[in-house]
Amino acid sequence: MSDDGAATSLLMQDPALLKALCDFVQGLNGTIVNIKRYPAGSSIVNMALERCLAAVDTVFGATASFTLTESERRLLVNSSPFNDKIQTAAYMKTFIDSMIARDVRSLTFNRGLTEDELLSFLHVFGEKPEDIKAVGPLDEQLKGKGVKNIIPDEKVFVALTKGQGVADQARLEALAQM
Repeated sequence: MSDDGAATSLLMQDPALLKALCDFVQGLNGTIVNIKRYPAGSSIVNMALERCLAAVDTVFGATASFTLTESERRLLVNSSPFNDKIQTAAYMKTFIDSMIARDVRSLTFNRGLTEDELLSFLHVFGEKPEDIKAVGPLDEQLKGKGVKNIIPDEKVFVALTKGQGVADQARLEALAQM
């Protein structure tokens, strides 16, 4: 699907795809933990990584890309929030906290994501926030490791109330320079 709105609707309404998205987020958290606890190449790390890849492959069967965004301590898929029950799950809260601690507003995942790319991402994203910041911007670190199909902060979705609009990025930057 090329239309983000249609893809988002499908992802959030199809129970199998919603489960795959949840499994993917849960898998990201679990794999990061396992990478820190077990040696590279261990069966526990490999199994966690395989579960994560299987979940994201299911999602990529329906859409070429999707973006996980943190907005007001809620996780969105493209522009739609997960339902309240899912938002309160421990793995969701952990993932949101990880994004906030690392100053990452969104992560865009593109079809073509390889196991090596995902593993490189998890190694970098699993570092302590201060260590990530000391090395440099997350996007540059990922590019340096050959990760092309996970893009931090490519898209940012914001919550608006009725009557509010989103300011143009260039205008915001100009105002910030004043």
